[in-house]
Amino acid sequence: MVSKSSLRRFTLYSLVGSVAIGALLAIFFVLANSWGWFEIRIILSTTLIAGASLCIMACEIARTPKGWNVLPYSGFTLTAVSTLLLFVGMWTDFNGEFYWQLSASLAAFAVATVHVCLLSVVPLTGKFKWVFFIAMQVIYGVATLVFLLIFEFAKEDDLLRLLIVMSIIATALSLVIPLLSRISKTEDPQLPMASPLDQRNIEAIDREIDFHRKRIVELEKLRATLPQA
Repeated sequence: MVSKSSLRRFTLYSLVGSVAIGALLAIFFVLANSWGWFEIRIILSTTLIAGASLCIMACEIARTPKGWNVLPYSGFTLTAVSTLLLFVGMWTDFNGEFYWQLSASLAAFAVATVHVCLLSVVPLTGKFKWVFFIAMQVIYGVATLVFLLIFEFAKEDDLLRLLIVMSIIATALSLVIPLLSRISKTEDPQLPMASPLDQRNIEAIDREIDFHRKRIVELEKLRATLPQA
């Protein structure tokens, strides 16, 4: 089973590697003046891998030491499945309409989940927490409208106008929440500001300390049973 630290390293290396490879290939294609569908797919593939790596890293940041972690694990799953579908469809030239509609819809919900994960990291006092819940509903509302547009469940013009309005509201709330966090810290100095990643690191350090404390106690008991020098 792959450890969480190994997953983080793999994701980080994938991000750095895909960005570096994509940049080098883009420079090569520009200098060689060679731009065909094959070259475009290579650039799109490296971009897709970089985007997926960023999404996974964002979900990992939001994962807490305790609890179900529904949002982070949902983000992991949606990102992995949508990336795989897009990657396979792009390289096999699959022309099925439903396939691409499903892939794009899953990608939209993956981005929405990652967005909510990042906002969930921001600490807020009780009186401001409702802003996060409103933002979460708006963000998933945007993803739902994208889904409806992709599958053409309603008139495109009406949905587009609503999508633009919802996107503006989601952007505004995303900018306001960090500001409210600063206000929360000013009003409540006891508000914990540690991120979920910091919380996991603290918990890991505490476990290590407890282990060594127990080991010291065991060694002291063993030392007491030995003859004195």
